[in-house]
Amino acid sequence: MIHDGSSIIENELDLQIRRAAMAWLDQRCTDDNPLARRDELLNDFYFEGTRLPLVDPDRGIRKPRSMVAAL
Repeated sequence: MIHDGSSIIENELDLQIRRAAMAWLDQRCTDDNPLARRDELLNDFYFEGTRLPLVDPDRGIRKPRSMVAAL
């Protein structure tokens, strides 16, 4: 399979965002409070200083414009 440079960069960005989102969820969710509220998923995750909702306000599944695939 041949990848052009932009595809590799997009895939790397996707991976960075996914890792950051999972790290945020790991910090946010504890044994005492294992669930993140919808408003937190919509408003509280930031990637490189930019708010990035983890869910879509209408559909639930979120595919940020900067990513190749849905979160």
